Amino acid sequence: MNKKEKIIKIAIKEFSEKGFEAASTNKIAQEAKVSKGIVFHYFKNKENLFFETYKWSQNFIGNIFLDLYESTKEEDFFNFLKLWIQKKIEIIKKYPEVFNLFFIAQNLPEQLKLKILSETQNSLQEKYFVILKEKLSKLNLRKNIDPEEAFNFIILVFNCFSNNYLNHSQKLEDLIENSNSLLKQIDKIIEMIKFGILQQ
Repeated sequence: MNKKEKIIKIAIKEFSEKGFEAASTNKIAQEAKVSKGIVFHYFKNKENLFFETYKWSQNFIGNIFLDLYESTKEEDFFNFLKLWIQKKIEIIKKYPEVFNLFFIAQNLPEQLKLKILSETQNSLQEKYFVILKEKLSKLNLRKNIDPEEAFNFIILVFNCFSNNYLNHSQKLEDLIENSNSLLKQIDKIIEMIKFGILQQ
């Protein structure tokens, strides 16, 4: 592990435990056994250090997503979505400090929050949406359903659900404690997307 990665891993722990404002770059440098000047040489300022730890965490989780995809290629779109949500709960339990960054990101200074949203969204679409769209294309959609519109609708539904769930979970422990309820709600959402809400 090089110095930069060591600083990032220690920064993840510091930000996760204390939040963005209270996190100390002095403590991070001390724990990494480097000077504060080295921290700022690599990351320029505290905001950029958080941004880089966020990107590292997103890539870490993204690699797990790709591994899951490789091991479950035969699963259809909805089964894969359910497996991915289950896997994310496992990751939360095993690496809570990584996922805590996503909670903290909800309360960042506005400029930093916008930077994270704008610069990480493209990465998500390029790497992972391609896989999901490929799986969706294999479903037997109704003739009047456009696959791109269907995909955008499903992602919107799950993003709204996730954001609502995060907003109502005061801390990571709440999400872990309610994981069984979360999975049941996901089942209901998938059922409504697949079969609609009106009697046929």
